[in-house]
Amino acid sequence: MLAWPPPRTISTRASASAVRAARGAYGDALAELLEVVRRDRGFADDGTRKAMLDVFELLGPDHPLTERYRSELARVLLR
Repeated sequence: MLAWPPPRTISTRASASAVRAARGAYGDALAELLEVVRRDRGFADDGTRKAMLDVFELLGPDHPLTERYRSELARVLLR
């Protein structure tokens, strides 16, 4: 019997984040990206961390999502 929903692999999370960002769901995209960084810091040659930085740049430094997720990313990276 298959489990539903299917387990979220790092790869599917990374793919989902790109779709969410393209749709303008930046909070959901950043949450997915942060989870990927949390699980595998070097995934995709550090591409997920770089993708987060790209979203931060798109939103601007004063956007609430940038402030929240930049702080959360720093906590994950400094563990």
